Amino acid sequence: MKGDDRSHALETILQRLCLVVEQVKCCVVVSEDGLPVASYPFAADGDIPGQKIESAELAALAASLSGAGERTMHRLAQGKPGRLVLEGEAGTMLSFPVGEVSLALLVDSDANLAQVLFAAQKAAEDIESVLSPV
Repeated sequence: MKGDDRSHALETILQRLCLVVEQVKCCVVVSEDGLPVASYPFAADGDIPGQKIESAELAALAASLSGAGERTMHRLAQGKPGRLVLEGEAGTMLSFPVGEVSLALLVDSDANLAQVLFAAQKAAEDIESVLSPV
């Protein structure tokens, strides 16, 4: 699959995730370096009310937290880390390892996390199939 086709396929997966689970504010595929590979915006104007957050910022923060989680799990001899869940007062950030990249999401505080986790796991599988070599 060509680079443009992969980018479009990843964006379609992220868009579908945000449409299936309305409480997902933003989702981004993140490289190990913390760079966004593909993203789907928060809203038409790309803003959270009262606060502007860019997909690049979410990507960098997710990569930083994933790296810290990986080092912690290794140090505690707990194996490879799985998903990362960081809950705050106004929302939750989730990160799922997907091969050489991660899927990061920002969701509303009132989101049904079981529904989000199920949909995000499906999206992660789809992302992995798009990025895997043929």
